[in-house]
Amino acid sequence: QVELSCTTAAEKDQLQEDHNCLREEFKEAMALLQSEIDEARRMKYEGESSYGREVDRMKYELAAKDEELDDTRVHLKKVLAQLEEAEDSRDAFQTELEKLEMVLEETRRELEVNTK
Repeated sequence: QVELSCTTAAEKDQLQEDHNCLREEFKEAMALLQSEIDEARRMKYEGESSYGREVDRMKYELAAKDEELDDTRVHLKKVLAQLEEAEDSRDAFQTELEKLEMVLEETRRELEVNTK
């Protein structure tokens, strides 16, 4: 039985040594996996950050285009108002011109009547 307990103690020591080796290998594997996990998280964060910057850039460009369109809209409204005003002036001028032509025609007739 002494021999058996010696063998059992030797086996127990071997099992403990195997257990310790496996534990160290597990720790090394976990450390390697943790660095890969950290790298994946970093890449995910950088990707999200990059997308965030791109979205912010696009929002800024869109706001600038909106402002530009607003400025153009205001300018076009002013031009349209000026065109309407010019058209009203032209219509008034045309009406006045027609009145003067009628007066001129009436005056010619009177002259023709008076000169006969």
